[in-house]
Amino acid sequence: MGYCIIHRQEIVSTCISGFVAANVHGIDIETIEAQQGKNLAQTLAHHYVQECLKNNWIAYWDCMDMNKPSVAIAEKIGFRNRFHYTSYEFSF
Repeated sequence: MGYCIIHRQEIVSTCISGFVAANVHGIDIETIEAQQGKNLAQTLAHHYVQECLKNNWIAYWDCMDMNKPSVAIAEKIGFRNRFHYTSYEFSF
């Protein structure tokens, strides 16, 4: 499932199900740099979550604490942090 915003025949922002497991939909959002800061992602996320609620799906938002824009969008549309976990990155 997903939503997008098109500006001048170009997709400038998307909000899609990055994964689906049973009734859980993982949210993936992206906005091109030139269009960031215009609340496009927040608008898409709102509609995405409304669709999830309408269909009894669980919208799952996962992002790193350092991703301040993603955290801000999640909080603005009503998400609350339920747990923290540690992840590690290795270079090869």
